[in-house]
Amino acid sequence: MGKKVYSYSNDEITINWDTETCFHSEVCTKNLSSVFNLKQKPWINVNGATKEEVIKLINTCPSGALSYNISSPQEKDIKPESSVNIRIVPDGPMLVNGAFEFTDKDGNVSQVDKNIAFCRWRFGKQAFL
Repeated sequence: MGKKVYSYSNDEITINWDTETCFHSEVCTKNLSSVFNLKQKPWINVNGATKEEVIKLINTCPSGALSYNISSPQEKDIKPESSVNIRIVPDGPMLVNGAFEFTDKDGNVSQVDKNIAFCRWRFGKQAFL
């Protein structure tokens, strides 16, 4: 099956949505509903917020399904903040945003430069990461 990416543009920014990567965490719809609203068609309104607000939200997408392109040549080299943020979603995954190294149980190291969600096991009322 081919990759399905939809793009929504105005003269400042293009918002890209990769349907196969998205796991519907609702981070976009809950935090910037003026842009990401499932009750409207199209569900992405690129003019619903400032370019800066859209970029800030896209940089928190846990699956990396949302991305953007800047229309202005002067701003194409702007990089997102390099800090790593971790947020625990109640009864949900641990969301990690930023660039970091991940070492698995066998010692294999992977470079992560986007956002990732780690599932958590729940036993009774205690969550194990």
